[in-house]
Amino acid sequence: MHAIPFLEPQDESFTSKPRDFGHEDQVSPPRDESRRSTDASRLSFNLQTVLLIVSGVLATTGGFWVATSQLRSDVAVIRQVQTDQSKIDEMKAKLEEANQKLMQQSIESLRGEVNSVRGLVQLANIDIGNVRREMNDRGAKK
Repeated sequence: MHAIPFLEPQDESFTSKPRDFGHEDQVSPPRDESRRSTDASRLSFNLQTVLLIVSGVLATTGGFWVATSQLRSDVAVIRQVQTDQSKIDEMKAKLEEANQKLMQQSIESLRGEVNSVRGLVQLANIDIGNVRREMNDRGAKK
């Protein structure tokens, strides 16, 4: 089996040092005092660099804020339109139901009126028949 070269120390100068948290088999490179320290407390920047970093962070943050602000307002408009559309659909359904009830009531009312008219026509026909009989009876008596 081949060893993976970047996982094994290539230099014999690597040493194994015990750590406070119990891992005694960790390998760390030797400390070279000629190299600059990577301690963050020793870093120093000139004013221009600090202003450049701060302005870059502020510009980026402002850009994200503007983009998300516009996105939030767009989402609010979409939600309002959806709410309004659902209210419109609900009102249409209620109006359609009311129209159906009104049409049904109108049909029932018209059927009642038609039946009344039919009854009146039948009564009128009976009256006409009675009048004809009376006239025939009078004409026969003379």
